[in-house]
Amino acid sequence: MRRSGPRGIPARGLSVRSATALAGVVLFATYIATLAPDVTFWDSGEFVASAHALGIPHPPGTPLFVLALNAWARLFPFLPFAVATNLFSAACTATAAVMTAPMLRRNFQPRGWMGEGGWERRAGWYVLAAALCP
Repeated sequence: MRRSGPRGIPARGLSVRSATALAGVVLFATYIATLAPDVTFWDSGEFVASAHALGIPHPPGTPLFVLALNAWARLFPFLPFAVATNLFSAACTATAAVMTAPMLRRNFQPRGWMGEGGWERRAGWYVLAAALCP
């Protein structure tokens, strides 16, 4: 069901779910296009090795992430382990963006933070822009 805009004017553009889903897909595609093909600098190598051996990278450790990373990499046995783990990070980032847009809408819309109407359709785009900022 399409919502009407201010003063009963029919809303144009994407629905909340469509904008949010599209933002997640665009973000995931961007991360896939720029995915590191191997181990990168700093903690990436530690996480790849820890997930492969089911170890703890360094204190305080991230046992849930390491377990999820290992399970994810096993879903893609045809990919190199490092690529599968980098793909997991891309999926987590896109999922976080998709989950953030409705929370932003729910928290800021009642207060009129972004002005009259349109916030619902723009929430996904705001999350996408924030996620792609350097």
